[in-house]
Amino acid sequence: MKTSEEVKNYFESLRLLDWEILPGNSSGGQAIGIYVRNVTSLQKGFFRVLTSVDKLDKNRFEREVDILTTKEFKNRNIVNILEYSVESKYYWYISELGYPFKTFWKSFRKKNNPNRSFEKAIEIVVKLANGLIRLHEE
Repeated sequence: MKTSEEVKNYFESLRLLDWEILPGNSSGGQAIGIYVRNVTSLQKGFFRVLTSVDKLDKNRFEREVDILTTKEFKNRNIVNILEYSVESKYYWYISELGYPFKTFWKSFRKKNNPNRSFEKAIEIVVKLANGLIRLHEE
């Protein structure tokens, strides 16, 4: 699976009746995805499909899903995984649609003085580093 059109076709074949496809797509790493919306709650999400068939990549994807669906790992700064499958031909999940960091940062800097922006930047870097450490310990 290499194109967003293939991802859309795969998504439709799954018959996830609570979800519909929205315009837009994105790719990165070993995955490609499309924007979706829950037809009942209207919550927007992102349907991500692993494109790699490499065992190491599949293991990494499984670990990512496992960690992000663990209750003790929940964090308001990390999008939740709403649905997933690591048992089908293609591994996939639907996550909440996150808020772009660039948008958050522009808004934060407008509302705060430069000293507070510097403190917040340090806080964000420390949280990211701690999160990466924890992810790689698992």
